[in-house]
Order: sequence, then structure tokens, then C-alpha cells
Amino acid sequence: LRRQQRDQYISSKRPRYQVASDDQQWYDSSHVQNIARNLLKHGNQRIDTLKQLSIAFTQHEDFIATFLSVDNALQALIGILTQFDSELQQHAAWCITNICTGNHQQTLQVTRLAAPYCITYLSGQNLAMQDQCAWAIGNMAGDGQECRQLLAKQGVIKPLATSENVIQSTAFALSNFTREDDIHFQEIIDCNILKYLTYRLRFNKDGTISLVTLPDILQLIHHIAARSEYDHALLSSDIVKPVLKIIHYLTETCSYQIKIITPAIRIIGNLAGGLDQFSTVILQESTILQDLSYWITHSTHSHITKEIFWLLSNLLGGDPENLSVITNYGNDLIKEAIKKLSWPDEIGLEAAVLVRNYASIGQDYIQRLMNFNGLEAIIMNLKSASVEKALIFLDIFQIIVTTIPDGKRILNQMNIHEELDLLLYRDDESIRKYTNRLMDEYLTPENNL
Repeated sequence: LRRQQRDQYISSKRPRYQVASDDQQWYDSSHVQNIARNLLKHGNQRIDTLKQLSIAFTQHEDFIATFLSVDNALQALIGILTQFDSELQQHAAWCITNICTGNHQQTLQVTRLAAPYCITYLSGQNLAMQDQCAWAIGNMAGDGQECRQLLAKQGVIKPLATSENVIQSTAFALSNFTREDDIHFQEIIDCNILKYLTYRLRFNKDGTISLVTLPDILQLIHHIAARSEYDHALLSSDIVKPVLKIIHYLTETCSYQIKIITPAIRIIGNLAGGLDQFSTVILQESTILQDLSYWITHSTHSHITKEIFWLLSNLLGGDPENLSVITNYGNDLIKEAIKKLSWPDEIGLEAAVLVRNYASIGQDYIQRLMNFNGLEAIIMNLKSASVEKALIFLDIFQIIVTTIPDGKRILNQMNIHEELDLLLYRDDESIRKYTNRLMDEYLTPENNL
């Protein structure tokens, strides 16, 4: 069983764009300098000035440096953020959001000055301001450990985790906070965040669901599910069923939403590697294995196949009572894994792990594997396998000879000696030692009688 947090499939920093128009102006550095100087002036044009800046920051990253190089421009922007004009505040927060898509030093500089105010506004009554400040904090957190720790010291976690009215920006920010282990998850869990997230995964009465907020929500849940200490909280939240329902919805509607299906599969994969109750709940959903088969055959993104093999490997390590479901409905997935044993990348490796886990269940499963021509595929790919994959193949051979009474005879009928002899010339010492041991203990001529 393997639990892990995969890389995000969505950006850690996200600019906010103005609504495009046919006459939108394109800026250069001199324009940006002049606009920044205009920000220092008090007048009725400040909203237009802020809009121009927010646009410029999305056109080229150099314009962020240009703005920050103008004396007192950033201080003027922070000053507007603290005023009582809500419209000006919102546009100032918008500019800060886009500045924080810049490099580390730029983001850190702005975080030190602007974050305390953005955190304060999270607890205000202005939803538009809450949303924009959560977005800005998300970009700050997405910059890296230094900014995350600074935000945490400024007390961001509780007001952010309880901003359920702007759940998309909140989930985006929290998913950036939980990318690594430098922030304590427990404070987020204690804010009842799982209740809010589960609520947002509800389907409408007509059986539809809004897809807009799902990527960020599911990414955050994925980060939480990667940590086994929160298994009981996740189980109590009953979050598995809505995630499974989302996978089935995307399958049934043929909706190729890669930023949704990716974290959804990763969540189920992590939970399958946890408490046995999770595997039971997952396999009680009668369509899940068919849904996964659909995504393997229809996805144009190779990582989906890898994630599905990893998920199934974890399911095979769960409660033995659930294995009959995989036997009845998962044969196509095992056959797909056998087909992809030859793939040289992580997909081939995950396929090998899945086949090994399947064989390790017992004699009946080894027999099915042979019926699927799995042994032929393994032997055919043994010579060219990577070190890690070759060791997995050797594991499978050992499982066969120690589990099936006539396993040695079966392997020798397939001329296994010839293939194993080639492994004795591999550069890797661990392969040579493992091969020697297998041949000496199980596959010598006197042991094959």
C-alpha cells in the first residue's frame, strides 16, 4: 500500500484577467512606469489606473519589476488597500494578486506588506473582497515555503479555512498551503474544512454539478488524503461517495475534464491505501471499476493510466473480502496492465507493481494471470526491463514458485532459465544477486523434477 501526494496538475500561481475587449491596450515598460507614478496622485482616475496595472501585470512578468522599481508605488498600492472605498480596495487587491504571480523576491516583498490586510479582509462582509484576497493569498502561498511560513505566522489559516462563502479561492489557497509539510494540517482540519468541502461536492436535484470549483476543491482533498493521520476524519466526513460520484458523472457524460478527474482518481487511490473501510466503500460503488476502464482506454493523458494502476494496486492490498469485486469487474484493467508492462516509463512500472500485487493474492489469481498471458508478457519484457521493474518481475517469479505446487515446472516450460541467465550479466548487483538466489533455491535442475 502506498500513500503519496502527487504533483499538482494545476498551476500554483494564477493571475486574474480583466474581461477581454477588442480595444484592449498593450503596454510597454514606459507605459507601466507612467501608470505607476499616476498611482501616487490622488484623483478620480485611480480605479482606471489600477485596472491598467492589473492588465499590464498579466501581459509580461517584466512589468511587475518595472512597477516595483518606481519609488513608493508599492506603498501607494498598499495605502489604497487600507482605504474605506471598497471598489478601490478590490482593484488594489486585484493588482496584488497579479504581482504575486511574479518571482520569489517580488512575491515575498508584497507578502510582507500586503498579507496582514488581505488576511483581515477574509473576515469581512464584502464577498468580492474576500474572494480577491483569498486569491492573492493563494498566489503568495504558491510561491514557496518562506511565504507560507510568513503567512502562517500572520495567522492566515483559521480565517482562510473558514471562508466557505468563497470556496473556490479558499480551496486554491489552501491547496497551495498544503503542497508540502511545512504547514500544520491539523489546524485546517480543526476548522471543519472537510464539512465545507463535502458540502460543495453535492449534486443538484437534476443530477448535474457545477464543474467550475471542483479542480481546486479536489486538489485540496487530495493533499489531505495523502496523509494517513487524517483517515478517520475523512471517513467521518463521508467524502468518498461524492468523489466516486464525480468520477462516474464525468464518465457517463464523456466530460474530459482533466483537472477534475486527475485529483479525483488520486484521492481514491490514496484512500484505497488507508483504512480497510475505504476499500469497502469504494468497491460498493458498482460502477467504479468500469469507470476506471473507460478512463484508461479514452484518456489522452498518460498519467491517468499510471494513477489508475496505482489505485488498483492499493485496492488489492485492502480487505480480502473485497477481492471478489475486482475479480468480477476488474479483469479488463488487469489485462490493460499486462499490455503495458513493456512501457518504459512510470506507467510500465506501475503496471508491474499491479501485476505483482495481483499475483501475490494467491493461487487462483496467478492462474488468472496465466490465462491472461501475463507470464509470457513478463518473460518477454524481462531482458529490457529497468532495474526496478526487473526486480518486480523477479518477485513475481518467486511468488509463482512458492505459491503454486507446479510453479517451477510451469516456468521451466517457458524456458525461464535462458531469460534469467541474461540477467546475470546486468550491471546492477541487486538484480544479479536476486537472480542467482532464485536459480539456486528454486530453479536448479534438481528442484525442477
